[in-house]
Amino acid sequence: MKIEIDSWEDRSGGPAGPTSFGYVYFTDGSRVGFSPATEDHDDIWQPRTNGGGKYQAVTTEHVRLARELLHEEGVL
Repeated sequence: MKIEIDSWEDRSGGPAGPTSFGYVYFTDGSRVGFSPATEDHDDIWQPRTNGGGKYQAVTTEHVRLARELLHEEGVL
């Protein structure tokens, strides 16, 4: 199955940019979190759950796709 981005959300309430934070959702049911303004971890990270309390590991492909999208949207 080819992994694709389903959607993304910025929970900051402001325009997309370096202070944005939220999630990128994928068609395989997984998601990655993003928060570029934090210094204590990577700007893209694997959340503890993927909605509904389920854990689904992400791959480097998930991170690559999320990074591309977030660059295009001006977040990173």
